[in-house]
Amino acid sequence: MKNKISTKIIKLTEENFNEALKIASGIINTGGIAVIPTETVYGIAASIYNSYAIQKIFEAKNRPADNPLIVHISDSKQLNDLTDEINEAAKKLMQHFWPGPLTLIFKAKEGINKKITGGLSTIAVRMPDNDFTLKLIEMTGPLAAPSANISGKPSGTEISDIFEELNGKVDLIVDEGIVRCGLESTVINTLINPPVILRKGTISKEMIEKVVEVVNFSSPGEGTISPGTKYKHYAPGIKTTYIKKITSPDHLNLLLSTISIDKKIGVIHFGLDMEGYYNNIQIENLSGNPEHASKFFYRTLRKMEKSVDEIIILPLPDHHGLWVSIEDRIERGSDKIIDVI
Repeated sequence: MKNKISTKIIKLTEENFNEALKIASGIINTGGIAVIPTETVYGIAASIYNSYAIQKIFEAKNRPADNPLIVHISDSKQLNDLTDEINEAAKKLMQHFWPGPLTLIFKAKEGINKKITGGLSTIAVRMPDNDFTLKLIEMTGPLAAPSANISGKPSGTEISDIFEELNGKVDLIVDEGIVRCGLESTVINTLINPPVILRKGTISKEMIEKVVEVVNFSSPGEGTISPGTKYKHYAPGIKTTYIKKITSPDHLNLLLSTISIDKKIGVIHFGLDMEGYYNNIQIENLSGNPEHASKFFYRTLRKMEKSVDEIIILPLPDHHGLWVSIEDRIERGSDKIIDVI
């Protein structure tokens, strides 16, 4: 960005809730951009009606112009300004999952800012499950709000990481503590039948199929109308390797021993017995609970990025439900994937 912004931080409390809303809405309604909390990850928000503010989001994130933004609403009536078509599948999913971490793809209404849609004829919309942000949208109207991070890096889930990257690039940061979910929203296209999951996220395929019966995962290249699918994302700034299967603990021991001779290694695992792996190795256990693992995954990547030379991520305990989305983020952020050792 050409001119550095003086970034204000508000630590959100019950006592200052309304004052924070007043400040945040004032900034957004006058063309500013603000980091706001959601249940998934923090977002950088701007009014969808202010093209200059939308451009500031792209500059702050160093985001490619053809990567569309998700529009956040507080009431389904606001969809009337965004699309002329809401089919039955979309209505069912909205009724079941909104407010919540599900983004739906609609045909964009004529006149929608092309910066928001990435030049596409479709628009991505969700209703976040966060009291502050829902009330903020009531005061500002719909907000475009991609994740609060530099594009390609792990999404921002707590303020220390966000401030480090975005200080001087946004007008305001609203700090509500670490987010509840930790992974981005699931993005689903209901414009085709059966619907297609374009981006895996907090809402699993199994959960969606309880509402619309059949849903498929997108094929390679099919997800490009969804934010967060066209370019490399979720990657720390150091070499990261994902090992999908371990046939013997001895094989793992040999691998780690070899790599850690001249490097400090960070190992992320999910509830394995890692006793004895201490020499020049930093170990983080994200547990065998997928909700806990997803909440702290990005935070752990960012922590290790600052303290080790290389990250190794060990196999997941399961490949269903939320674990599918966690593995998606691991694979897309890794430099190397090893199927088995």
